[in-house]
Amino acid sequence: ALRHGTEFALTVLPSDVQVDRKTLAEIKSRFPGLNPDLTRINRLMGEFASREGIPILETLMPLLDARDSGQMDLHYTIFDSHMTPKSHRVLAKALAEQLLTRGMIRAQK
Repeated sequence: ALRHGTEFALTVLPSDVQVDRKTLAEIKSRFPGLNPDLTRINRLMGEFASREGIPILETLMPLLDARDSGQMDLHYTIFDSHMTPKSHRVLAKALAEQLLTRGMIRAQK
């Protein structure tokens, strides 16, 4: 990759449980007493990336910000937890901004 002038970066795609309150509530109702650490994987991957000198691109906060600003249906359902096209747009914008800010891509003119 370096030979071709590209840089490696890491990202962790959020699960529906991390973003969708209904999904989390459904899981908690099915498993009473369960209190999952919803950001553990993000912290662990962030620590790994930091230790290895790998840039990590944030994907959880843009989706949480979208959810908190009223954008709903960022994932399909508890039975199909894929991100919706809306989520893909949110993440595409967030990732492009981060890549531009880090100088990993150049803006098109």
